[in-house]
Amino acid sequence: MMRQLAVFFLSILLIQGLSQTSLFSQIPNSEDYVVTHFGMEEGLPQNSVNDIVQADNGYIWLATFGGLVRFDGHRFRTYNRSNTEGMDYDRVVSIFEDSNNNIWGASEQGVVKLTKDKAISYSIDKRTTSASAGWIKEDKEGRIWGALNGNFYLLKNNQFERQMLFEVDGQKFQKISADTTGAILYMDKIVAKSYNDTLYKFLDLREKIESNIISLIEYPKNSGVFFIGTSGNGVLKLKNEEVTFLGKNLGLNNKDILGFYEDRKNRLWIYSYEGILINEGSEFQTFRMDGEDQNFDIQIRSMFEDNEGNLWLGSVAEGLFRLKETQISMIDVNDGLVNQRMLSLSALNDGSFIFGTNCGGVFVSQNGVAEFPAVNKYLPNNCIWSVFQDSKDRIWFSANGLYMTNSLQEKGKSFGINDGFEGINIFAIAEDKLGNIWIGCSNGIFKYNDVSGFTTYKTEEGFNFSETRVLHEDANGNIWAGTIAGLYKITDDNVEQVKLAHSKNYPNKTDEPYIRAIYQDEDGTYWFGSYGNGIFRMKEDQIINITSQDGLFDNIVSHIVEDDHGNFWIGSNRGIFRVSRNNLNDFSEGVNDEILSYSYGTGDGMNSAETNGGFHPSTIQDSDGNIYFPTVGGVAVVKTTKININTTIPPVYIERVRSSTDVFSDINTIELPYNDSFLEISYTAINFNKPEKTRFKYKLVGFNDNWVDVGNRREALYSKIPPGEYTFKVLASNSDGVWNEKGATIGVVITPPFWQTKVFYGIVGLVFLTSGPAVYYYRVSQLKKENDKQKRFSEQLINSQEAERRRIASELHDGLGQQILVIKNRLELAKQQIGNTKKLEEEMDEIMKSTKISISDVRTISHGLRPVHLEKFGLTDAIINLCREIKDSDSIEWSYHIDKIDGLIDKNKEIHFYRVVQEGVNNIMKHSSAREASVLIKRTDYNIFTTIWDDGKGFDLKNLTGTEGLGFIGMKERVETLGGTIDIKSAPVNGTTIKINIIRREHNL
Repeated sequence: MMRQLAVFFLSILLIQGLSQTSLFSQIPNSEDYVVTHFGMEEGLPQNSVNDIVQADNGYIWLATFGGLVRFDGHRFRTYNRSNTEGMDYDRVVSIFEDSNNNIWGASEQGVVKLTKDKAISYSIDKRTTSASAGWIKEDKEGRIWGALNGNFYLLKNNQFERQMLFEVDGQKFQKISADTTGAILYMDKIVAKSYNDTLYKFLDLREKIESNIISLIEYPKNSGVFFIGTSGNGVLKLKNEEVTFLGKNLGLNNKDILGFYEDRKNRLWIYSYEGILINEGSEFQTFRMDGEDQNFDIQIRSMFEDNEGNLWLGSVAEGLFRLKETQISMIDVNDGLVNQRMLSLSALNDGSFIFGTNCGGVFVSQNGVAEFPAVNKYLPNNCIWSVFQDSKDRIWFSANGLYMTNSLQEKGKSFGINDGFEGINIFAIAEDKLGNIWIGCSNGIFKYNDVSGFTTYKTEEGFNFSETRVLHEDANGNIWAGTIAGLYKITDDNVEQVKLAHSKNYPNKTDEPYIRAIYQDEDGTYWFGSYGNGIFRMKEDQIINITSQDGLFDNIVSHIVEDDHGNFWIGSNRGIFRVSRNNLNDFSEGVNDEILSYSYGTGDGMNSAETNGGFHPSTIQDSDGNIYFPTVGGVAVVKTTKININTTIPPVYIERVRSSTDVFSDINTIELPYNDSFLEISYTAINFNKPEKTRFKYKLVGFNDNWVDVGNRREALYSKIPPGEYTFKVLASNSDGVWNEKGATIGVVITPPFWQTKVFYGIVGLVFLTSGPAVYYYRVSQLKKENDKQKRFSEQLINSQEAERRRIASELHDGLGQQILVIKNRLELAKQQIGNTKKLEEEMDEIMKSTKISISDVRTISHGLRPVHLEKFGLTDAIINLCREIKDSDSIEWSYHIDKIDGLIDKNKEIHFYRVVQEGVNNIMKHSSAREASVLIKRTDYNIFTTIWDDGKGFDLKNLTGTEGLGFIGMKERVETLGGTIDIKSAPVNGTTIKINIIRREHNL
């Protein structure tokens, strides 16, 4: 499994083309890591990362030859000469944050200090040409020191002044050594230490080394012991004023040292031209795979560990790498698997594991090493859909029929019609407490024992079962069978169908779900996983359906395994996810209204996120609590006892606010006039572990006091905010559901027009004194009604926009995204079938099917945004097609007449007219309960007249609320953009008539 790190990194760069990716690896004496690469395609200004630091506010800062770069885990922001005021230098080689949270960068030309997006540049000795760069450091009294351009400097009077280096005698040396406030600097072969505002020579190595000092670290911290890295003499150790060379006896063969780093586990890392070394004991070990003695081909320039435990490596010309400890390890081709498409997994009685593959035979794995046993040459077929060892040590296979052997090294026996077995396509094999073997097939369920042979089970109606995919014996000895057409229970040879279609929340009351997983917990509650319909929970006679709409990560539930902490680990097509059983119970019983799922995939160590399901047995849980899942890329091993929960609260920041005319940053309150009340607020949260799974919710207090959950979207849009004072607040959670409840806020003030100011009200008051209270109260009430109306409309508009965004995001993620993932996985499988024409054609057929579905999904989504007929055939045909579809699919008796109106409305505004008609007919379908309805569009020389009519239940125009009112307001606004008018007449029981009059474009001047 283990490979040398250089090969590992190069595979990232060459195979993935420098795109962001994740791979699995094993590191000696440390946890496994997933490596993610970031390059210019991800936002770096260029690919050399010279230094890395994490600021107190959580951002990671990078020193590059393209400027200073800030990173929040999601987006890189570059500060350079072209976009940052006061920044004169951008070839930065080192970076530092001082006690006032300023970011300092030492460049090849000078020094830059960055404070709240503004920079101050400092030249060194008034040089303007390239010089040898250095680094900046601060002592504990706030003085800024520099080792720059071959000399030592102190920042005084807003400029860097060159400092003399003073010799120190024994007594003075002891005093300076004991001082903890000074800064330690090095240059060439000299180590210096500051004491107050004076710099003293601390160590002189000119007589000991020929090369220069490159790096220095006190290790362990506050120990008084220093490791010194040189450019040609390896590593030196300074302890009690004695300098010693560290060599091969400690595992140190590297001579050209680039840097040191101490991580949060107190391990010392050394990176050099020859590679990386790590020390977590008495000696250093090479950071590589499988003991391969190869040179480390990527030169590491910097190393850093963030507050979440991720290691960051900056390279020379190869970008930035993140090393994250894996949550999941893999058993794959590197461990002996020739075929990685796993279907059935089972534990053998000797403690080893057996894996059945999709037409690649079976493998036996012990201690993570897989072997291909001799039984493969005896099996009738190498497509192993189920494999299981019973209590008598017999091993049963689904291999183009039922096959049994007493040893994996010996030939066994096939069972067929002559033996009383009529099963076809075996998907599940299990054993009950009495030693009976149960076999689930596409044409029924069969039971075998040595005395009576085979018994056939049919449904209670006398039919064969439809594809039994999972078998389970409960605590009372009942056998449960999950099929593609529902759930069955066998008790004392009596068969009963357990109806799930009538479960609470289940939308389809006629079709029974396809059941793939069955689990009974310690409380006796049953949990059934389905293909496409989530989970069904059955407690006594109460059944509830739980889906992704409730927070479940995926509706395809192929496996349910509970760990020792009460968590369900669930295999799905989109990855493995974890959900608390207590959380599911509380949701089912109405205690809470949300399911919290935590998903794992390629970013956590899996070769592929897709697990295989519909075959039994399919998971293993070993004595250490590890759970084994079958995937299309090998066996995924979840180390449930070592799952790292990220408890770091993500800092939240509002980075930018944009109105229709200006862009604002670093402000506490934004003030806009009433006629420019458009706002785009960009925010972020610092999360490096799984930034793509950061969740946000926000609200505009005083305007919309309900939280808007927007997932990972990082901007809020508002329009038509009524005058008033508001507070925008945004909260965020990390990938493990840890929320920053404080969040970030910004004040928003929308100044009112003159007629809503106190001055105006004062004038109105004078009018009141002279004209009487009637006029005053009437006008003020009208103004209040208008203001309230605008506020309600804006709030409904925001909710409508968020619903539409969620709909599109859901369709992209669950539909198109899933199909693209299937295509990707099928392509990976197809690559493995090169040379096998038949198998390759089968995979290509599946890819073609998924491609067609993807095309259909894209068309469906795009049609929701802009109708295809409108683009291809024009406005007239688009409306005719709309009416035809409604007529064919609705019980209302529809009639329509559409004059040819192409070209009579501005091309860019045709969509507004189409949406008005669409909204009108949709309202009839949803709300009218009409028997008849019609759409009439007539053209004249000057106008386009439209009538949308129904004889339904009608409504009171004064009582419109919610989305209905918003719909009519939207219709009115669209008609107004067309320069037209709209008249809506309706009353309870008397139907509805909508009349629209639009002036033709050539007359609409």
